[in-house]
Amino acid sequence: MKRKLAGRLVRRDQLGERTERQMFAILDKYYANCTWEQFQKDLSNKNRVILLEDARSGELKGFTTLRQFVTRTKEGREIAGLFSGDTIIEAEYWGQWALKTNFYKAMLLAWWENWLETGGRRPLFWFLISKGYKTYLLLANNFFEHWPRYDAILPQEQKLVIEALAEELYPGRLRAVSSQDHLGEGLVLAFEKGSPCLRESVAPITSKHLENPKIRFFQNLNPGWEQGHELCCITPISAWDLVKTISLLMSNMWLRRLGLKRRLPDAAARPSLSPLGVTATAREVHEVRVAEASP
Repeated sequence: MKRKLAGRLVRRDQLGERTERQMFAILDKYYANCTWEQFQKDLSNKNRVILLEDARSGELKGFTTLRQFVTRTKEGREIAGLFSGDTIIEAEYWGQWALKTNFYKAMLLAWWENWLETGGRRPLFWFLISKGYKTYLLLANNFFEHWPRYDAILPQEQKLVIEALAEELYPGRLRAVSSQDHLGEGLVLAFEKGSPCLRESVAPITSKHLENPKIRFFQNLNPGWEQGHELCCITPISAWDLVKTISLLMSNMWLRRLGLKRRLPDAAARPSLSPLGVTATAREVHEVRVAEASP
């Protein structure tokens, strides 16, 4: 019988050295080129941590680190970000709900704090950077609006948000990329050779995986993921976004109990910005691109 995972959201200053050492041991097991000093530096910049523990023994089996911050876009618009940093779960606990449910708690708390501070006038975004397809799917399979995506061109407004959040945390590392066989475009953080990256045996992308358009899109946008390059992603966090996302989670939890197939966010008709500067569906944008490429 598969052992269950339980999660809890804590402040970073509530962690003791023993817990931090356990976190690093799990990270080092799945990621190459990690050092205790770098881990400590990254952790010191976070506000909260989600600890994932075996529900029976209480032994630490995974975690994710979180940071809330405020910055401005090039246009001068103030925005807030909820950044999720190092995220890892022991392989025997993959596919469970503890990370999702506790991350939604973190999103709700971040939204509430942002609302109290600004009355909802300052937009808030989850800022995710992904060096592995599983992390990208956590975003793409659970949130109705997310960027970048394989079925739509990255709008300029969302691009400016990603640029602002990325430059605040990783100045000078951002570069634009585009997919060869999808509509989507994106932004990637490039790191030097020898930077932390997934170990070869962890979450490799096979030909079977590439049949999934979302995984193929991730691979095309971020071919350097094996060297530790990170795809930058966002999803808005508003009251309505939280209602939709949590409703989807609850629906899928019941479907899973009934042995039925889970629902995914439907974005087939989501508008995107065409090269002509007008609103168009992904199919219409594709037709424009084909026409432009024709002799």
